[in-house]
Amino acid sequence: MEVIDSFNFLIGTWVFERSITDHLTGNQSSCVGIASLTETKSELSDGTLRHGDYNENGELRLGDQVVPTRRRLNYSVQNNWSVNLFFLDGRFFTDLDLRTGSWRAIHQCSEDYYQITTTVTSDNEIYEHWQAMGPRKNFVAVTTLWRQNKCD
Repeated sequence: MEVIDSFNFLIGTWVFERSITDHLTGNQSSCVGIASLTETKSELSDGTLRHGDYNENGELRLGDQVVPTRRRLNYSVQNNWSVNLFFLDGRFFTDLDLRTGSWRAIHQCSEDYYQITTTVTSDNEIYEHWQAMGPRKNFVAVTTLWRQNKCD
């Protein structure tokens, strides 16, 4: 599925389910929760005027343990179709361009790296496949996100 504007497509609230297979420990875990991208309009340090706040809150289940999880990122619109994602401290995380319906990216994290594939399966569903590899990380995380509502 083609997406004209990655940022506008992602704005809104999403329900997600994630499965994680840790090949270093042999552990399997799952996470469910809510993710939202909210547009904010103010100038960032890079001069970008359109950007958004990504907030993900959920529960991670590992065996009998259930712990709350949270992830926050800043999205910065780079042109009419793609965005850059940043950690809250301003470090670059990855880029994302969904025009063809699928995007692959690599994120280097010290000696470890992530291969990230994001695929839009419909107007209301996104599939993510993360593979982390290196001396400290070796896991696969598969996430499906379903649009909870459309913010216009």
